[in-house]
Amino acid sequence: MNVCYIINQLQPAGAEILVAKLACEMASRGHSVVLFAVRKSHSIESKEPFNYLYNRENLTVIENEVMSFKNPLNLFKTIQSLRAIFVSHKPDMVHSHCEIPDIVSAIASFGFIHKLLRTSHNEVYFQKNRVIGLVAEYIVSVFGRFDKVVAISDKIMKNHLYFFQKKKVVLIHNGVFSGKNSNVRKVFSPPINVAIIGRFCRQKGQIKFLECLIERYKKNVSKMPYVLHLIGVGPDEEEITRKSIILKNKVVVRGLITNKNRIYEKIDMVIIPSLFEGMSTVMLEAVGVGIPVITLNVSGASDLHASPLTRVVDNIKDILSFIEKEVDIESRGLISQRIKEEYSVEQYILKHETEYLNYDF
Repeated sequence: MNVCYIINQLQPAGAEILVAKLACEMASRGHSVVLFAVRKSHSIESKEPFNYLYNRENLTVIENEVMSFKNPLNLFKTIQSLRAIFVSHKPDMVHSHCEIPDIVSAIASFGFIHKLLRTSHNEVYFQKNRVIGLVAEYIVSVFGRFDKVVAISDKIMKNHLYFFQKKKVVLIHNGVFSGKNSNVRKVFSPPINVAIIGRFCRQKGQIKFLECLIERYKKNVSKMPYVLHLIGVGPDEEEITRKSIILKNKVVVRGLITNKNRIYEKIDMVIIPSLFEGMSTVMLEAVGVGIPVITLNVSGASDLHASPLTRVVDNIKDILSFIEKEVDIESRGLISQRIKEEYSVEQYILKHETEYLNYDF
């Protein structure tokens, strides 16, 4: 089978990392795979997690030269590039991930007979106006003639079922990488190490969270009972760094760390103050190694709501309150093993390959 995956960028975000793993595994199973990034990465460092993909049998990685779509001509050039890939690679299946790849994939596919899939990665359309969001999804999926929509959380799947036959929407949760050891810290000892892990941008909520911390502890920073570690890179890095200085040594901006074990081995708690999500891979990874998570009620949060390690709250101030509360440490090992089994990368890959091979769209 020939498969073409279309992603935003070669950047260390949850969706891109997972799709890269999927592409690599599909190639190792004898399928011919192309991974196409519609936007050029801003730095060499951001592409480092993808270095293992190059020079692999059956796998071709192509990075577009376009860095932004503010100029409509860049969209036209990207569509032309993708159509050239379709001509040379002759894919049986084209699978796009996130909004821009969806649009590019839908337009570029006119005149070709391959199967067309898209994965809906977040609930952004449903944040402010549910009706507009549903209509937008309907237009993308119907007029984009996608044969199937993959939803990565229960919430996203339910939204899609309003317009589509059940057989056209499939739930495939994000997976977490296996092989990680459970967190070795069995008890909390002051100061607690709390982390926000993800791209430094408005969606991930680091700035809003910092503003709440500043409001609460600015007059007496020493009263802040934990150290906040901010791990990632992105367009808001300068503002995040500037605000973190106000809280002195209680906030540490770590930048990009690609070694996941290095991140989680010293973290006591992960918080997710995102404005919207799909199925947070950070949440799955943290719970998978026995680390408790406090998350806003975004898409994907409710999927793990039954876990004692996951607390879902309605606003950022609630996150601040719950960080200091006692966490059920005893159940961490057992829960982490269950999460690894239910949300493993192996299951993620198997479910995708099964969908591709079914061909009964």
